[in-house]
Amino acid sequence: MKIKFKNFALFDDSNTFELSPLTFLIGGNNCGKSTFIKGLEAIGNGVLDDSSKIKMGKKDFTSLTEVFKGLYRKQSFERSSYEEGYTYYERSFNFVNSQDKDILKVSYFEGEKAKENVVFYVNRFLELLDESGYKIIDEEVSIFLKGYSEIKKNIKIKDDSQTRDVFEPNHEIANLERWFFEVGVLQLFEFECFEEHFKNKIINLFIECFKPFTFWSVIKSENNEIRYWNNSRKLLNIDSIKNSDLSEPKDIYNYNDFIIKNLTFPSYITSDNVYDTEFRDFWMKRFFGNENPLSIEKFKDIFFEVKLNNRLLTEQGSGITKILQYILYFSTLTSEVGHGFSILSQNLYKSENERQEFLLNFRKSESINRKNIIYIEEPEVNLHPNFQIILAEMIFELSINSLYYFVIETHSEYIIRKLQLLIAKNKNTPTDLISILNFGSDTNLGKVKTIHIDRNGSLSESFYPGFFDLSQDLQYQLMLANRSIQN
Repeated sequence: MKIKFKNFALFDDSNTFELSPLTFLIGGNNCGKSTFIKGLEAIGNGVLDDSSKIKMGKKDFTSLTEVFKGLYRKQSFERSSYEEGYTYYERSFNFVNSQDKDILKVSYFEGEKAKENVVFYVNRFLELLDESGYKIIDEEVSIFLKGYSEIKKNIKIKDDSQTRDVFEPNHEIANLERWFFEVGVLQLFEFECFEEHFKNKIINLFIECFKPFTFWSVIKSENNEIRYWNNSRKLLNIDSIKNSDLSEPKDIYNYNDFIIKNLTFPSYITSDNVYDTEFRDFWMKRFFGNENPLSIEKFKDIFFEVKLNNRLLTEQGSGITKILQYILYFSTLTSEVGHGFSILSQNLYKSENERQEFLLNFRKSESINRKNIIYIEEPEVNLHPNFQIILAEMIFELSINSLYYFVIETHSEYIIRKLQLLIAKNKNTPTDLISILNFGSDTNLGKVKTIHIDRNGSLSESFYPGFFDLSQDLQYQLMLANRSIQN
């Protein structure tokens, strides 16, 4: 998935942010990594306010999010000021091609004669399908669409309450979007003259290409008519795992604490619909040498102690509790794939290479529809290098067999090096599995380059100065220092 911004914060308009199932954000401090995450949140929520702490000046900005190969959802954000600050609201429902030329544009005109203005550039749409190589359009629909170069239509709203129950700016586009897929598509092509099967073909084509990125429902009514509506208008849904949100050892005896609620009561976590127990047990053993390293000692049914490998959890460091939380949280993500990890019982004790090869082959055989973004802030904090390396393995596996995009902000050379090794050892790794977004600083501030890991494990291009080169430079300086001492 590709994302572009125009007039957004410090970023150069020429940047293209390429999100892969596993995406790393790498760069110095104050170079735009957190700003990029705020941009993703704006795309998802349709709003950006001053609480984001982004220096925007007074410029409006736009975003382009790839929803289909070569097809972008364009969101225009306009600045609305008030006494306490500012807010940017999304003001358009528009789809464009990679050259930023309109393909579908829906506009709303307020007033007594409220109406929707819909423009569909059919020729550009057909060119896009042809260039993408997707065969999602059948011959009957293709012949019909080729009769038009473009279609323009003003469509009156028949049931205002149905389409505009909320008039707040950031909800208006959501209602406009819902109206278009429920009503506008039908009226755009005047479906009264077509048979029912042809109507459904056209609707399915539009849903496939122009739908929001997530959470579409298909509903059949009593008269067997198919209705499409948007449960959640978010183009992107982002969950964050920040270091400040993770449990500390001293807090674990709080009954509301993550570990107490989820790790210390096995009877509560046996449902396969909630946790992937095989994933959990495998990584417990990988990190701690034991599939069931946790034990609970109760006293008078009220007080209890939690031990990890017979040592009190409160006596262990923050890194240990952090890993425990990662394991359990991630096991809820893999469980959503369905039978994915439930078929791995005979593969849990294979070598690392065999396991990864098995999972990669499984990914090839399954259709995985990624729907959300999990943002992880500097997972290496408080972790020994060996734990960072194992964590890289676990995240690699997650990116293969979960329904999520993982966006990880990191300064860890160990994590990147381990991923290079994993790809070099697993030649079946999809080339689009991992992207590294390298944010420039100093003279390169505002620029972002996308780096891939080739099949041989090498990087497609070098980082901006200030990452791998630092350790190499220190080694070189040490060598020079030793030579000067010898001389």
